[in-house]
This record gives sequence, C-alpha cells and structure tokens, in this order.
Amino acid sequence: MQNHTIEAKPAAVRDGLQLCDRPGCGEPATYAYSWEWGENGLCCGKHHFELNQAAGQLNRTIQCTALSAGI
Repeated sequence: MQNHTIEAKPAAVRDGLQLCDRPGCGEPATYAYSWEWGENGLCCGKHHFELNQAAGQLNRTIQCTALSAGI
C-alpha cells in the first residue's frame, strides 16, 4: 500500500496568484499595504479602498503600492 501525500498550498496563494489577506476575502491581491505601526500585507481593490477609509477614520497613515502583473 502506497502512502500519498497531498501538498497543500498556502492560503495566500491560488493558481500562482497572491490573494487578499483580509478575513473571508480570497480575491487576487492587487496592492501591498503597510500601516505606520508595521503591520503589512496584501489586499484586493475593494479592501484597498476600505483600508484607506479606515486610515482616514483612525487619523493614521497607510502606504499602499500596486503589485506588478509580472509582465
């Protein structure tokens, strides 16, 4: 009897794409973000907008950079 192992992909990668790390999203990431206190990650366009709104409401800064398409 052979043992087969299934290699699991990290939650942040699907079909070679980096995914939005916001809870419950899973859409392809289009931006990298970094809060002024050091928290950072990847987000989709919808969450990019929401993160910028949150930054304004908190009176804090967030740096967002568009990810390249790798072309």
